[in-house]
Amino acid sequence: MDCLAFDLRRDPLRRHPIHPVLVGPDGISRKIAVPLLAPISHREGFSVELTYRLPACLKTGTDYYTATLSFTQETIPRFSVRLRFLRGAPQWVRAYECRAAGRVTLLKTLRPRSSRLTVREYVDEEEDVPARCARIYMFSRPFLPVAATAARS
Repeated sequence: MDCLAFDLRRDPLRRHPIHPVLVGPDGISRKIAVPLLAPISHREGFSVELTYRLPACLKTGTDYYTATLSFTQETIPRFSVRLRFLRGAPQWVRAYECRAAGRVTLLKTLRPRSSRLTVREYVDEEEDVPARCARIYMFSRPFLPVAATAARS
């Protein structure tokens, strides 16, 4: 798993990377645990940055990425997801939210933050996000052209 986490409260300069631990089976959906640099008390806040790469996991056409949250508190004070498309910029990116009851709501259409030729970046930032929900990022990437061959007779 190409994944690193940082305990931003105790390591704001990101000098001590943490290797998350895979919880449960390794499959289409992965649940991880991030051991913080020091124990925290029951009501103490924390701030974690999770960075990972999923190379070659997305196809052209309509696809999605899901970020699920499962915390015991009611809300997460600050939440952000950064999606970077290295090749094949999407035509659109939409953020949806699915709460515990199963209702899916369109939250917004994300606009690109950067538009370099090789990288297109989208960021979803929110405050007071429900602590038990899923964020679904749907996008559509154009089909890559296929080289045509013709035979002469």
